[in-house]
Amino acid sequence: MTQPAERILLDTNVWLDAFLPERAPKSVARELIALALRANVGLLYPVHVVADVFYLAFIDIKRLLRGQGPDELVAQAARTTAWEYVNSMREVATAVGADNSDVWLASKWEPLHGDIGDNLVLAAAKRAQADYVVTSDRQLLSHAALVGVVAVPPEDMLAVLKTLR
Repeated sequence: MTQPAERILLDTNVWLDAFLPERAPKSVARELIALALRANVGLLYPVHVVADVFYLAFIDIKRLLRGQGPDELVAQAARTTAWEYVNSMREVATAVGADNSDVWLASKWEPLHGDIGDNLVLAAAKRAQADYVVTSDRQLLSHAALVGVVAVPPEDMLAVLKTLR
């Protein structure tokens, strides 16, 4: 298999938009992922966001299923579905690991952007030499350039991917 022409790192919110049925921009996120795969664009995710995707999906699914059966069955269904989402991420994208150097870098950026999770996303983008970070997080979008990372919203990334066809 040839090396991907581009490498894009997807933030937590993009994965959740693609997976969760009630999130409004889900069609954009799903289309973005599908088009990236067809265009041989490398999809990435920071390894630390897996826990966020799992937990937030679990909570959302439990809320959607509340009242549709015994609590323990609802929780099991939500857990199973959240694991399916994590496994889907693993199937279509590559995890970007982290070590103390990423935490150090994220800490150095604290005066520019105080959100440690966002800073770890940016550190993962640097580590992986991602061409883009895709996120709906307005603060992350506005601060990424301060550390030399190109961040774009899903709609803009979708437009870029359409030019690669």
